[in-house]
Amino acid sequence: MTIPGTLQASMVHVLLPVFNRCRTTLQFVEYLTAQTYTDYHLVLIDDGSSDGTAAAVCEKLPGVTVLRGKGNWWWAGSLQKGHEWLIRQRIPHGDYVLVMNDDTEFDEDFLKTGTAILAQNPNTILTATGYNIKSRQPQDSAGYQFTWDNLSCVETYDIGEMNCLSTRGMLTTVGDFISVGGFHPRLIPHYLSDLEFTMRAHERGLKLMIHKDFRIYIDFEATGCRELGGESVVEYFKKILSRRAAMNPIAWSNFILLRCPWKHKVFNIARIWRSVYQQSVKDRLIPKIKSRMGIRF
Repeated sequence: MTIPGTLQASMVHVLLPVFNRCRTTLQFVEYLTAQTYTDYHLVLIDDGSSDGTAAAVCEKLPGVTVLRGKGNWWWAGSLQKGHEWLIRQRIPHGDYVLVMNDDTEFDEDFLKTGTAILAQNPNTILTATGYNIKSRQPQDSAGYQFTWDNLSCVETYDIGEMNCLSTRGMLTTVGDFISVGGFHPRLIPHYLSDLEFTMRAHERGLKLMIHKDFRIYIDFEATGCRELGGESVVEYFKKILSRRAAMNPIAWSNFILLRCPWKHKVFNIARIWRSVYQQSVKDRLIPKIKSRMGIRF
């Protein structure tokens, strides 16, 4: 690792949001220190960990920059702090920035491969192909084509069709990362922040890319709340309104307000809240009331 203060034009600044997963984070550091591409600088964005994560990482990897939060940054807030750090430190725009999750594995040529791909594809946002960490099979391995008229998001490997990407394993130049602008941690604190950011990048003329040789292995069981079913009405709302919920209707409404064309905004927000009504009142509350009253229709 090159010590900060002797940064070169090809330095990779790794933005790593973490929270109370010391063992997992240290495993990530093992993969990072095994890289054949050694010009990297780890920016550990520790959002209030109480398990000694930051101290353990600094002991294992001297020269780490630690940004400390109080537990309310979440994903978008953590990346916003990283974005601000890059600007504040006046990091050269020709350097690279890599956004990573700590619950990922990657090969020793990961950084070398990613920087080589970007060198051949300027003004590009590159996201790693995702593989399931247990099955070693492709999963979350494509880009996305988001369509506003029916609020659909489908996977695509066609670069010409992609208009948004995951930020998990996202590599680009510092200049391009900063040019997109920051994140919206209050409006979209967790899920959808990646789609909003990369969609904005695409709208501003940056190319989005997934490359088969640039890959990470992901622990999907460690991610947030995605599945609903069988809960009471109260439990349903606790899950759906959690910041960890992929279908949080407040985050979706804010996402629509930020990026959706005006002609689709009202209809799509209504679509989101109609779904909440369907799943809470019609599917849970009304059947429960009928059951208690002995109504069978």
